[in-house]
Amino acid sequence: TFPPGTPATIDVDTSALPALSVDSVTIDASNAGVIIEDTDGDLANGAHGLTISGNTNTIKGLRIKYFDAGPATYGIYITGVGNTIGGTYNSGASNSLGDACQISLNYHGVFIDGVGADSNIVKGNLIGTAINGTADEGNTGYGIWVYKGDLNVIGSTTSGEENRIAFNGDATYPYGIWLESNADDNTMRGNVIWDNNGVAIGLDSIAQNTISAPVISDDASTTQVDGTSGASNTVDVYSNTAGDSDCLAYLGSTTADVSGNWSLGGLSLTNGEYVVAIQTDTNGNSSSVSTAALIGAPQTAVYCYNAYAGGWETGPVNMTDCNTASFARTITDMQVQELTAHALESGSAGSGTITKVQVRYLGAFNNGPGNGSGNQVWVTPVFNGTTDGDVHNPGALSSSATWTNWLDITNDTNAPVTWTWTDITNLDLDITASVVGGKAQVYKVELSVIYTP
Repeated sequence: TFPPGTPATIDVDTSALPALSVDSVTIDASNAGVIIEDTDGDLANGAHGLTISGNTNTIKGLRIKYFDAGPATYGIYITGVGNTIGGTYNSGASNSLGDACQISLNYHGVFIDGVGADSNIVKGNLIGTAINGTADEGNTGYGIWVYKGDLNVIGSTTSGEENRIAFNGDATYPYGIWLESNADDNTMRGNVIWDNNGVAIGLDSIAQNTISAPVISDDASTTQVDGTSGASNTVDVYSNTAGDSDCLAYLGSTTADVSGNWSLGGLSLTNGEYVVAIQTDTNGNSSSVSTAALIGAPQTAVYCYNAYAGGWETGPVNMTDCNTASFARTITDMQVQELTAHALESGSAGSGTITKVQVRYLGAFNNGPGNGSGNQVWVTPVFNGTTDGDVHNPGALSSSATWTNWLDITNDTNAPVTWTWTDITNLDLDITASVVGGKAQVYKVELSVIYTP
């Protein structure tokens, strides 16, 4: 045990420290921050800051730095079982780590190496940052590397026991955390990971029993995030600002149901930021980080019109049967079919801020008397079933069934200044045929509502 105060420094100049090969030893530099370093770079590649080959040892409060001679050099090298590195980080003191260790400016940070390097715990540490937990003192290669070891625990969702892993990695060893070669049942939760050269967590094709990252639904809101994962898995959600794999702050956890659906509510997020997620299965295998989801990303609800009042002369019901196999037809110029109701086809609806409202139809002309090549079908919105908007003319019909472009009615004359979902429910359309020869045909009419959750 080392007393608190000005940190003592052990400068390792000629040879690496002997391995900690015994069991159940505690090296406690908590609140002291004893520094072990190779500032002169005298040691050869493969001489580590601290080697632990024994079992059930505990290391607290050390600052291990400048062991960077080459890619076979590690700040802490572990081959034993059941060892604990760190504890609870004390972020309030200028030169104190609390129980945590700082492992920075080495070639690699922590390496848990080989079959049997199992059940070790790495928590609360600064891996690649300065003692303040934010400034850049990155390791050249991986922050944490697990090779074949099983049942290790990296981080915790308990406040202060998350590792802060940042500024690590080069082109060859780019990740904040890397697991490979049948490293299985390793749990990684609560860690704050950012600004590493590669993704936050990397897994090779056989690590962690091949668990995949969870999926976050694209309707993430400021208060709730939903998604899918493995059945009954634990899902941890993190804040993110850039849409990458960084895990900037742990937001909370939830458990998926037996179908793999999960939801985390009670959040306080801001539109324009992102969230990411990591899942952990019932055996303790944690995944890599999910694709980021944008909070308040625009969503689209699409409806088809399915009722009418007063119709075209041939098959008016076919315009409102919500399929594209049949059509309504008219040869009468300026004949109107009023569409009076619609049904949701895709997306979800009923909540959120509406930003754009659009309509389109699938139509064609058919040669009758004359060639019909100038036939048109106009669309006029009818707000609250009583007040007309503007007449929208998408142009001449094609000889084969073709969807028009989306016609924006958001800011039409008499349109709501601020659209509500009730306005959507009450939105009728007049479909008017401008027939100059031949027959106008409309198969289907759709309404699109774009909104932010």
